[in-house]
Amino acid sequence: MNHILTLQKMGITSDGVILDYFAGSASTGHAVIEMNKDGGNRKYLLMQVGSIFDTVTLPRIKNVVYSPDWKDGKPTARGKGVSQIVKYMRLESYEDALSNIELKKQGSGSLFGDDYLLHYMLDIEARGSLLNVEAFTNPFDYKLRITEHNATHKKVVDVVETFNYLIGLTVINEGAVNYFRTVDAAKPDYEGAVELVRDANGEYAFRLIEGKLPDGRIALVIWRTMGTDLVRTNAALDAYFRKYRINPHESSEYDVIFVNGDNNLENLRTDDEHWKVVRTETAFNDKMWEE
Repeated sequence: MNHILTLQKMGITSDGVILDYFAGSASTGHAVIEMNKDGGNRKYLLMQVGSIFDTVTLPRIKNVVYSPDWKDGKPTARGKGVSQIVKYMRLESYEDALSNIELKKQGSGSLFGDDYLLHYMLDIEARGSLLNVEAFTNPFDYKLRITEHNATHKKVVDVVETFNYLIGLTVINEGAVNYFRTVDAAKPDYEGAVELVRDANGEYAFRLIEGKLPDGRIALVIWRTMGTDLVRTNAALDAYFRKYRINPHESSEYDVIFVNGDNNLENLRTDDEHWKVVRTETAFNDKMWEE
């Protein structure tokens, strides 16, 4: 393959990362997979716009991973594929961003013209619609209006991972979403304290991410669903945090804890801990509009 020869001439190391921002038919990714048969751990990062991604780029990578040889659309060497996790992400398009903007009606028109609309209105008036803070009460079901095939519909987006990228978090540990119901605490240490019971249909869901920020600080990100009763919702968070902190990953001491919604977590900080709490919505909004 010509792409293999090209990469070899470039002197790509056995653990190098190859970026192709015009991925096309994914020949670069295919070449990297073939090169790794020498025992290497090279990674590829492909970028492609338009429908060709779904019809050509992604299918080729899937085919190559499953089997090295194909004929008439069928694999001829089953069981000889490679062990690989392929992750792909879709970035919000300019048109999708416009579809989610809701400007307040200001009468018959603006005296300041298009420049006002594009700068002031987008920067100030539209912030609430581009980032719906109220929807953070259930971050695992956050939806945006997406246009596909000339039709606009709501689609769930991965707020959790989006936030990781926004704050530049290098993920160390990432847990699954766990669901709980609450019961009154048998021995409450404050009025309204609760205990958590695992329940796949429970009202409260939690997900934890541990990682390192670009400035070196260790961060814990807690995502949760929030019920209509804020007192009980925060009591559930307290119970979850206490249970989790009994055996934290390698006894890490966090510098900052991100959590969505109003909370009382700082009341649980011990004298020898120094972490601070930041609302996820605040950090999310700051990073979205950072210049």
